[in-house]
Amino acid sequence: MLRTIIIDTEPKSLELILKDCVGSERIKLDKTFTSMILGLKHLRKYPVDVLFVDIVLAKTWGIDFDEKVGQNIKVVFTSTQKELAIDAYDMDALDFLLKPYSLERVESTLAKITNYFNIQISSKRLEGNENIFVRANYGLQKFVVAEILYIEALGDYVNIYLQNQKRITTRMTMKDMMDRLNKSEFIRIHRKFIVSLRKIEKIKSKAIKIAGKDIPIGNVYRKDALYLIKN
Repeated sequence: MLRTIIIDTEPKSLELILKDCVGSERIKLDKTFTSMILGLKHLRKYPVDVLFVDIVLAKTWGIDFDEKVGQNIKVVFTSTQKELAIDAYDMDALDFLLKPYSLERVESTLAKITNYFNIQISSKRLEGNENIFVRANYGLQKFVVAEILYIEALGDYVNIYLQNQKRITTRMTMKDMMDRLNKSEFIRIHRKFIVSLRKIEKIKSKAIKIAGKDIPIGNVYRKDALYLIKN
């Protein structure tokens, strides 16, 4: 069963539907919050799979929202403003719910959530000497996963840096990139960086060195990143 929390100025309407609809067997609502600060504080101690959050509250955190929520949590944005749906998908939302909610619409969202996580569980992680294809230079670019040094976010794109001093730029989010990689070999250490654990040359308190480059460790990721790297 997937776990979730709601962060909304008026969470009761969505809370009641989640508990009453058939899809409640697929998801467990842990808590509701009317404060973004309290909601994010809870997430740091008790991570969930899915977060339902009012997009107006989320946008108050700007570009830091994704970093504060955490790399493994999928987000469903809610709002009374239909025009904010575009912003929701620009922020890599799994879905967008317009208030007032209907049972059928929430059921559709729960189905989308279930399908997403089923695909993640069943999909094979890329690792070792396997080849990976990405869209680049008006075609499909192939390289070996083991050649990846680190990956850097660049707006709607990512730069993939390889051992042979080659850089590949492709349109993809950091979350999508992590979904394709084996988490025992790659780790996100910053809102903008994913690194190969095998390629780390030196560990510092606020950065790690790969191929002579110091890559910063984000404050939100520091504790977990340093623990995983050292172990």
